Amino acid sequence: MNHEPIRTRPRSRLNVSVVRLEIFRTGRWRHAHSHNGPPARPTRIDGVSFVAVQTLWEGNFPRYLLGRSVSFLGNAMAPVALAAALLHHDAGSSGLGLVLAARSGALVIFLLVGGAIGDRSRRSHVLVASHVGAGVTQAAAAALLLSGTVDITALTCTEAVNGALSAFTLPAAAGILPQLVGDGFRQRANSLISSARYGGTVIGPVAGGLIAARFGGGAAIAVDAACFLIAAICLAAIRVESAATTRRTMMAHSIIDGWHEFRSRRWLWTIVLAFAVLNSIWAGVWLVLGPVDVAAGSHPAIWGTTLAANGIGIVIANIVMYRVDIGRLLGTGQLCVAALGALPLLALGMRMPPVVLMAAACLGGIGLGIFGIAWQTSLQQHVPNELLSRVSAYDSFGSFVGMPLGQIAVGPLSAHFGSYSVAVAGGVLFLLFGSVPLAVADVRDLRQPPARPHKGRVIGRRARNQDIEVIES
Repeated sequence: MNHEPIRTRPRSRLNVSVVRLEIFRTGRWRHAHSHNGPPARPTRIDGVSFVAVQTLWEGNFPRYLLGRSVSFLGNAMAPVALAAALLHHDAGSSGLGLVLAARSGALVIFLLVGGAIGDRSRRSHVLVASHVGAGVTQAAAAALLLSGTVDITALTCTEAVNGALSAFTLPAAAGILPQLVGDGFRQRANSLISSARYGGTVIGPVAGGLIAARFGGGAAIAVDAACFLIAAICLAAIRVESAATTRRTMMAHSIIDGWHEFRSRRWLWTIVLAFAVLNSIWAGVWLVLGPVDVAAGSHPAIWGTTLAANGIGIVIANIVMYRVDIGRLLGTGQLCVAALGALPLLALGMRMPPVVLMAAACLGGIGLGIFGIAWQTSLQQHVPNELLSRVSAYDSFGSFVGMPLGQIAVGPLSAHFGSYSVAVAGGVLFLLFGSVPLAVADVRDLRQPPARPHKGRVIGRRARNQDIEVIES
């Protein structure tokens, strides 16, 4: 049977037109210009080269998804385990806040260096090294907790090293995904990664609470260490090239180049500034006051179940975002996080029953999940890949810089004003500061690259649900 070839008009002999076509299960076509993605297998038909690109579930992406999923699962146990261990030894909210602040502070300090390393090196190698290091540090923390005597200073140091290693993980992870999947699959890939991350927050906190209640917080941290090492094995199987496209420069010059790219985009730094405040509020109220007020004097699994409800909301958002395409993706995400993200803090401060608190946590998770996918997809679509790790590092730096302050300040504030009053005030401020970016037109009107329909036929059954590149020979 003869097929009418799908042709594109060449711009020049050296600059041919490359079109990526994605065939949905419904049989409709969509395409977007792209120069990224996994290796292709060419087929020539009537003088036109048809390249069937690997699907989302082939190649490197499944290995990456598996490795990150294991890491997310174990890491979600850590906050519950630390809270249970420190509260068991009467460390209180101040001790817990100090340990969490040490990790967050080290993360912020090394983020910019981690971003530059991510753009200058093979990101898969950076991820493997950072996961191995994180596994070792969490094993040391587990040994301290299992020894029976909690040394706050030693535990703070181990968590600080763990935070420093995370400063290399986050930028490399943000930059590697566009190297694993093509343009047409990025929102769906981000939905799957987010599902893995927050699926871990559904299972991890509950499992961490149960393990901590039965065997102690040190045992849960030991499981976290094992998960980091297993994740490193999965990530070691990924094969990607370095994202660097120019000759190596000094580290300081690389960081400055990332700053120029970051500040040139108003929508980017506006939201980062807002989240410097939002994350400070969330880290202090939800991560410190939450486990102290809810879990203190009761079963640790209660707070773990509340965190799991928040994770369920995020998973619901991921399922929706896997299927739905939104034109003004970033503005929609910001609206959702502002409107829904404050609900758990208000419910905590108003002393709502556990069922109501869990429902509010679920709604808050929906808002956070929608924004997270919108944010990551917008970065990957609008920032060049060779600069993406550095820009993501500035994003993380600005967003996380207030977290140690929030975690340290919430103890004295709650002692003076009362923890529930501080939680209510945090919820109100979260709503106000979350709404500020919506006043900026660049945030409201930022659109994803349009998907223009292409008329053509499917070349064989294997083309269904795959990307097709059509290259004029």
